[in-house]
Amino acid sequence: MLPALLFTAILAGAPGAEGWAIPMATDNAFAIGVLALLGDRVSSGQRLFLLAIAVVVAIAVITLFYSKAITVGWLLGALGGLAVIVALRRLGMTSIIAGPRSSPTQRWASPCGFATY
Repeated sequence: MLPALLFTAILAGAPGAEGWAIPMATDNAFAIGVLALLGDRVSSGQRLFLLAIAVVVAIAVITLFYSKAITVGWLLGALGGLAVIVALRRLGMTSIIAGPRSSPTQRWASPCGFATY
């Protein structure tokens, strides 16, 4: 967030000041790079949390500050899709593509992961 604030402070009112999200994206990339350098010293849960925060913030910035309008239908469709994914995960579904261990009757799985009988 600090790079975006510095960018805005330096270019306040100047041409190009609306590009403040570019330094914010590089800030996310820097944080992800630091995680990669730390390797096993950072737990997978912490890595996942930081990556999720970075993605959510990037989507929120693009949606709120760089779009002309938010279409409610598309927003509701995305939330509905997310609800379906959460419901399927809670029911125990972990994969939508048949893999080598998907069923005892499966004889072979192609390299793409689709079942071939």
